[in-house]
Amino acid sequence: SKIGISAKDSSSVLVEESLIFNSEICFSAYRKKQEFSGAKMRVLKTNCEKNRLYEQQGSEIILG
Repeated sequence: SKIGISAKDSSSVLVEESLIFNSEICFSAYRKKQEFSGAKMRVLKTNCEKNRLYEQQGSEIILG
């Protein structure tokens, strides 16, 4: 898949542990519809590197 885990449109996601392989982007957080705010994601434990994240302005991904 292109994206492992995605959060959008004012959602809040907690990922306790993940192993993601063969995905271009491990985690993404963004706003799709204008009537919502950005998404927030917290990832506690993962095998992914920071360069495989997509974080749109106004959204947030926290690793660790």
